[in-house]
Amino acid sequence: MGKTRTRVFVAGALGLGLALTGCASGQGGDSGDGGDATGEVKVAYLVGHVSDFTKAQLAGVERAGAEQGAAVDLVAAEDSSADGQDKKCQDIVTAKTYDAIVLDAADGQALTICAEEAIAAGIPVVSGWTALGPDPRSTEIQIEGQAGSVVLNPEEYYGQMFDIIVNACEGIDPCKVVSVIGFKGYTPENIRVESWEERVQDHPNIEFVAWGEDAYDAASAVPVATDLLRANPDASVYTGSGDTTTVAVIPVLEELGLIGKVKLIGDGASERGLEAVKNGDMYGTVPLFPNELGYQAGLRAIAAAKGEAIPDPAALNVNELFPELPRIIDQSNADLFTAEW
Repeated sequence: MGKTRTRVFVAGALGLGLALTGCASGQGGDSGDGGDATGEVKVAYLVGHVSDFTKAQLAGVERAGAEQGAAVDLVAAEDSSADGQDKKCQDIVTAKTYDAIVLDAADGQALTICAEEAIAAGIPVVSGWTALGPDPRSTEIQIEGQAGSVVLNPEEYYGQMFDIIVNACEGIDPCKVVSVIGFKGYTPENIRVESWEERVQDHPNIEFVAWGEDAYDAASAVPVATDLLRANPDASVYTGSGDTTTVAVIPVLEELGLIGKVKLIGDGASERGLEAVKNGDMYGTVPLFPNELGYQAGLRAIAAAKGEAIPDPAALNVNELFPELPRIIDQSNADLFTAEW
């Protein structure tokens, strides 16, 4: 294709996630023919790591498959890295095991070459959650021939989370914030940190006093939060890598005597997160709809594999799913939401 395949990936970009190799439905037929010998389309849901959020996306892809008569397999990097995910992608292209790929890239720039190779081999590619191509903030299709895109602009999304911080810090000066992300080096998290450190310049009462990483894992979040909050007992706000990891911090606040002193801000509108917002244990969260995301990505991948019209728009901004709902969740509106994970 006139390009040199890169082998440089950001270290630690999802390196501690839970890995799972999937091929539950057996082997598919040659790609590009709209299915195997039985006429069934086979879709690979290709991820860098597996979490509760990823599983909810998988359920959405499977929902599309059940409606459209397609089989769906989860295929994950064995070491949860972008490099490992790229190798899985290459295997799919070489073996032509699947008729389409829904690609949730650990690193959208690094996975671009394999996505292009899949397209050249006649395997439709739909990006899900993270953008493929040079611009990680774009919600448009950036690769020629890509069948569809259902992705998020991290700066837009985490900007809404930052707005919750501003609300939580109103009337507090200084308002010291402890923030925990999933992985340093993971592109969406890089954008979160960069955009927050830019925006905080316009809010002189807000100060980020500590950053941490918890690998999106609730068990890991507990010691991380304990250390950071012990070192910063005067913190007013704690933001987590997700709802699950943030809810896990509630017992830490109890242990350290910080209940009522530190406001917790989650990420994703999970079942546990919404319940915590409703009962006042968590100050707020931002909505994500992983099942619907997976469903929409699955519909586009299956249509492309069958040679049918792609649902309009082919490129869908995740932040525009259910536009009638608010983009910031607090105790006043949490009842409007139904958790998808």
